Amino acid sequence: MLEKVKKGINKGLLSASVISSTYLEIGKIKGKMEKEKEEINQCFSELGNQIYELWKADSMDMSVIDNICKKIQSKETAVETYVQEIVRLEEEKERVLKKENRLDTETYIRCQTCGGKNARDGKFCVQCGSALPNISQDEEDNKKTCSCGAVCGSDAKFCTVCGKLLLEEDIK
Repeated sequence: MLEKVKKGINKGLLSASVISSTYLEIGKIKGKMEKEKEEINQCFSELGNQIYELWKADSMDMSVIDNICKKIQSKETAVETYVQEIVRLEEEKERVLKKENRLDTETYIRCQTCGGKNARDGKFCVQCGSALPNISQDEEDNKKTCSCGAVCGSDAKFCTVCGKLLLEEDIK
């Protein structure tokens, strides 16, 4: 029993750690992105001023314009790199949490009376004492796996973790 509590605490700590560290990293990246975007806007302003001044002096020096455009392009590339990093962090977070959910739903079943988590081979709910359904091999073979990674019963219409409608193609 104590081991199950310990696993639950460890799982909660892992989830909180993954979510908070991802949130912090994304926040830092968004700050860097905003700085780059501000600098891009400054470059556009500088570009406009330079073009006007060169036009006014009747001396269109393309090297000045080219340097500013290269600076803008470099900053746009940096912004795109930051966007890709945010997507990567979000995908990694989802992968870790999905793996955790999948392990959780493969290890436990929910009580139909109170919703409590119970060992898959348990006969009675540890929370309310109600009899747990006997999981047959047919049910195990026809279980549905949601795109979030949760494994749901063969008769489930919606995912018990994320609430998504389960379709026939979700049957594994």
